[in-house]
Amino acid sequence: MKKTLAILLFSLSACASSNLPNKINGKYYWSGDKLCKKYKIYKEDVIECSDKKGRNINYRSAMNDDEYQIYYRRWLSSVYRSRSGSEQQFFPSQNDYISSNVYPAFTGSINR
Repeated sequence: MKKTLAILLFSLSACASSNLPNKINGKYYWSGDKLCKKYKIYKEDVIECSDKKGRNINYRSAMNDDEYQIYYRRWLSSVYRSRSGSEQQFFPSQNDYISSNVYPAFTGSINR
């Protein structure tokens, strides 16, 4: 029982810190990693992310349909593999889906 509880708690903590697509305001964004614990809507398709202390501000664009479909197909494939007895799980990283509309991190102020 203790072993099962420990595995469950570890799984939950891993999910909480994973960089996965999250639906925000109707669109999917890569968030949840240590540099995007907090976010706010910056523009129509862009979120402003920061770490849990509100530092290291960076900007992330919404995933386009092709990027999300690639992620979803890979995720679905990993589910089928795990059900067929394979222990390997696949969680793609943001680097697998870098597109030309990713905003680089910068410091300083923004005039709105």
